[in-house]
This record gives sequence, C-alpha cells and structure tokens, in this order.
Amino acid sequence: MSEETFERDLRAALAMRDPGPAPAHLEAVVRQRLATDPRPRRLQIVATPLASIALVAAAVIIAIVVSRPIEVGPGSAPGPSTLPHQIAPGDGVVTDVPQPITQAVTALIACAVLFLTALQASRRRTRIGASLAALLILVVCVTIGTSDALGDAGMFGVTPTREPGEGETGAVLSVTGDDAFTVLVSLRNTSRLPLTILGIADGGTIEVGSGPGAMATLPRFAGVGFFPGMELNLATILPFHPRALDPGAEVHLALRGLAGTCAVATRPPSNDASYEIREVPLVYEQLTITHTQTIRFVESIHVPSRMPCP
Repeated sequence: MSEETFERDLRAALAMRDPGPAPAHLEAVVRQRLATDPRPRRLQIVATPLASIALVAAAVIIAIVVSRPIEVGPGSAPGPSTLPHQIAPGDGVVTDVPQPITQAVTALIACAVLFLTALQASRRRTRIGASLAALLILVVCVTIGTSDALGDAGMFGVTPTREPGEGETGAVLSVTGDDAFTVLVSLRNTSRLPLTILGIADGGTIEVGSGPGAMATLPRFAGVGFFPGMELNLATILPFHPRALDPGAEVHLALRGLAGTCAVATRPPSNDASYEIREVPLVYEQLTITHTQTIRFVESIHVPSRMPCP
C-alpha cells in the first residue's frame, strides 16, 4: 500500500466517524445555560490569580516577620555564651512588643480568597480543598491567640533571703535600699509547637511619694539571664539571648530584680509598706506571633519596706 493510498483511506475512515455540526437546538441550549447561570463567571477567571497573589504575599510577609530584628535590652547577647555574666539592668528586656496586625491581615485576605475559590471553582475537589484550607486558617488564628504556652518546670529559688518573721510569708528578701536580688525559675514549653523566648516585658520604673518632697521606686524586675543548671549559683549565670524551645523542652531563667528605694533587710516595725512580687511578664514568639505571658511564681516574694524612707 502506497503512502497516498493509506492517507486517502485514513481520511475516508475519519469522515465516516465525523458526526457533523452540532444540532441547532443543542447550541441554543448551551447559549441559554450560559446566559441564565447565576454564578458570576468573571470571578472564576480571577480566582486562581488571586489565590496565587495571596500565597506569594503571605510568604513574603512571613519571611519579613521571621527575619526582623528582635528589640531587646542592650545587654542581650547575639548568641549562646558559656562565659559567666553579671546581669545588668536592661539585659533581655523587650522594649517593644509588636502587635500581630500584619499576620491578621494576611490571614483575612487568604480566607477571603479561599472562600471565593470554594464558591467559584467548578471542580468538587477544588471546592473541598479551599474550604478545608480556610477552616484550618481560622482554627490556627483562634488557637494561637492564647498566651499560655509556658508552664512551671518545678524549680524556684530566691537570693538573698532571710527566715520569715511573724506575719511574713513566702520568700523574704534580705536587701537594703534599691539593691539587687535574683530569682531562679524553670519553665517548660507545654504547647505542641516550638517557640522562642525573647525576654521579659519592660515594666518601667514606678515611683511613689515616700515623704515630704521625696520619691521612692517600687520593686521591679530589670533584667534576665540563664542558669546553666538547676542550682542557684550566681557565679554561673550566662548572658541572655533569644532561646528556642521545642515542645516539652525546659529553660532555667535568672531574673534580676531591684528591691526598691525603701527596702530594708530587717523586719520593719509595720508591714504596711511592704510589697509582694508574685509574677513576671515573659515575652515569647510562636509562629511569628509575639505573646506576653504572665508567669506566676510558686510562692510570693516578700519585700520588707519602710515608709517614709530617705
């Protein structure tokens, strides 16, 4: 069989199978269906580009947020150090806690695009996938808003202290004036996601009147470092740096406090001017969201004070 004969037979076979032009009534039905379909077809055209733009924007924003510098006090170390360190005021103090506005806007845009995709997609699998993705984003937004990822790991200590006197409870400080004291507290990541401890929140310095024309500062935490072990040994304190914690991991923090202008080492005549420290605000980051969690101590720290004071 020659090539020309084969081509002629093939064309004849294809012509026999050709059903010809579509019936006129079928064309009319298709045109009527397109004209009366309530779904806005133009949104289907832009659904996929919008989804791509939203995903790219979310990736860029997350990269910027993750790589942004961390605003901590001047004494913070850029990385782990094994050299002993004396905590100075401002070490590991977070001066600016950012609000998750960028992440919230990104989540809203992503949910809106996925919702439109679920409404306009012609394939059932696409609609189901977009709906599940939007639901997952909503669940993550709701659950990540709680600041309770850190729990007590069982270690707590305060120095310097003295034995409690009558009417005194908790760990009683033995310092005079605005001297320093140190608190050892161990914490555990009790969540299912990793996090990074950024430091303690900046509570500032609060002053009150202590007599005619005199002002006194109140007790406060002014810096933070690390204990390498579970022993309250001031000679082993390491400088603070942002510390990553996997789920279940522990960290031992050394909190440096200042007792306030009116603190006294001995028991004052009256406890009316004494103070109690029960908690410290700790800042951590999880999934690019910055949280401030109030860590309550297992027992209060009693600061004997006397008013008026010099």
